[in-house]
Amino acid sequence: MSDENQQQPQVVDLGTFINLLTDWHKTKLEFLLHMKDIPEGMTITINDGDPVEMSGELLQGFKLAMGIAVSELGTLPISRGHLIEIPDTEELRIPSPGEVNGTIH
Repeated sequence: MSDENQQQPQVVDLGTFINLLTDWHKTKLEFLLHMKDIPEGMTITINDGDPVEMSGELLQGFKLAMGIAVSELGTLPISRGHLIEIPDTEELRIPSPGEVNGTIH
């Protein structure tokens, strides 16, 4: 999967950044979960390599690796719901965790 030919979106504010990040994360997580559940006998090709039939210990190792990747990608500690209004002043104060609605992991 190559993103080289896609135009990079312009990040102009925090909301845009969070939307792009959460969309990217969701897409990657869905792909890894899909790959984690491939059935016995499925043939995969990575880049321009030779096709490999997924079976036996190779399939078990692959599924384990996909599970580790899903675990490492984890849950984003931010979401669209964590956006807060920023006052139009020069002095900004970072809210304490108790002041932010929602759970931060």
